[in-house]
Amino acid sequence: MGERLNTLIHDIVSNSENKNDIIMSPEAETAMRNLRSFMFSSVYLNKKAKSQEEQAERLLEHLFDYYEKNLNELPEEFYIRMEKMNEPSYQVVCDYIAGMTDRYAVAKFKELMIPSAWSVY
Repeated sequence: MGERLNTLIHDIVSNSENKNDIIMSPEAETAMRNLRSFMFSSVYLNKKAKSQEEQAERLLEHLFDYYEKNLNELPEEFYIRMEKMNEPSYQVVCDYIAGMTDRYAVAKFKELMIPSAWSVY
């Protein structure tokens, strides 16, 4: 994924240099359109994925509630935004959760919400 992003970003930067618009090469645009098409058919509109939306929403709500009540457990950079930059806690918590990958969010949820004794079973 990092390599794809790196390729796309470099393509956009090099093709947009000295232009009034942000553009990408025809090859990158085709690849991006193909990826977008795949994501819609296989992820965004996929029946199996859609069936998990409610669980995902609850997971995010639980993480949000937890961090809103335990602000001191946020990474320091987020905590500083509230303390020194006076950003509202709800925005900082949202930004923290928004930066999580799916796997990390699930792992954090398990760590914070599921008793460790249950993992034995």
